[in-house]
Amino acid sequence: MNKVAKEPESSVKVSLKYRKFTIKVGSNVLMHEGGRHVHRVISALAQDIQLLMNSGAEVLLVSSGAIALGRQLVADEKNAKLPLLSVVGQSALTSIYDQTFRGLGIQAAQLLVTNGDVGTVRCRNMLCDTIRDCMRNSLLPILNENDASSAWSGASQPCFDDNDSLAALLAAALGTECLVLLTDVDGVFTVPPSCPEARLVCNLVNAPDAQVTQESSDLGRGGMSSKVRAAQYAVKQGCRRAVIANGCRPSVLEEIAKGLAVGSILDREQINA
Repeated sequence: MNKVAKEPESSVKVSLKYRKFTIKVGSNVLMHEGGRHVHRVISALAQDIQLLMNSGAEVLLVSSGAIALGRQLVADEKNAKLPLLSVVGQSALTSIYDQTFRGLGIQAAQLLVTNGDVGTVRCRNMLCDTIRDCMRNSLLPILNENDASSAWSGASQPCFDDNDSLAALLAAALGTECLVLLTDVDGVFTVPPSCPEARLVCNLVNAPDAQVTQESSDLGRGGMSSKVRAAQYAVKQGCRRAVIANGCRPSVLEEIAKGLAVGSILDREQINA
């Protein structure tokens, strides 16, 4: 068995505005165009993350997509229960991530989380300690909600209800500087982006005035309203910036890491103003 890579193989570095990132990638990003290009999407994402890590950044990746991928792999997916789709899809998704990042000299570390893992200060601190230990060893922690057992996690009052809120929760707990929520559109729009009159909301301070759709995404539980709430929570808890952006856009993470205006942005300075 190959030993854990000590550092990413690429020598390319860029100047970063932020050094600590929590990046959440949604199911609609991974399954873009019906999931026909999931390997290519993850490869592009991995190359961006490699660039950040090689430039000295700490990265936590929160990835949805297990259930959506499971639907493609289970023969009778219409009658299959979500836990079954989850375990099949998670195995495949983890394999793709592992192979892709190993090819770039990065060892991924998979963590599946339930509300019980963050429901108390002690449990949350233990999880954060594990994540930090991964980062200290140049590993990339990849988290996903454990959909196979979340309903039986024993948490009486859920701390998170989807991966958007999980990412925001951990971003705050870990002292993340920049929370990135990747979806398959360019950010928050005044009306659904398919409408001709749709306008991108570049500044999320104005999000309450935008007609943020309440529906969940086609493939995941979260929707744009969930992402806006996650961004607001993270920034109020200390993150310097939260960004909702298009994960299918080339080099999107590099642009965000440099501090460029990409997608819909919420800055801590605006909250405190």
